[in-house]
Amino acid sequence: RNGENSIVGLLFHALPSSHKDFPAFEALSDILTTRPSGLAYQALVETKMATNVSSYVFSWKDPGVFQIFAEVPKDKSADAVKRSLTDIMLGISTLEVTPTQLKRFKTKMKKSFNLFFANSQRVALALSESAASGDWRLLFLSRDNIEKRTKKQIQRVAEQYFVRSNM
Repeated sequence: RNGENSIVGLLFHALPSSHKDFPAFEALSDILTTRPSGLAYQALVETKMATNVSSYVFSWKDPGVFQIFAEVPKDKSADAVKRSLTDIMLGISTLEVTPTQLKRFKTKMKKSFNLFFANSQRVALALSESAASGDWRLLFLSRDNIEKRTKKQIQRVAEQYFVRSNM
């Protein structure tokens, strides 16, 4: 029914998809919301404050946004979830990305790319989106850079972009 649940969301300024640090936003999205190991998932869904968390970083030619949302059941406080989600996001710069989280992300991305390239319609669409972002080769650059993503890069992007002044 309409209006029974709430959605709490935060937006942060993000980089264009052609920027060398853009892949770190993708990794952070995964590290935050993947079920059951994501940091926001554990803090909000596992504790029953929210029913779901999701995040996305838009792959645009120009600087875009990183968004994260939590679905709040009607019997829970949206304000409390907003405070918790804000604390998680502003505190992520102090959390260290673990080797397990990074390996899980890389494995997931490799599998996703392999499945993706088996569908010519999806590849054609993604190539046109990459071209709209400035260069059709961005799709392949993203794929090729999976192994190059490091804990240090991800941590640096978290420290630089997940701050109150960038919301």
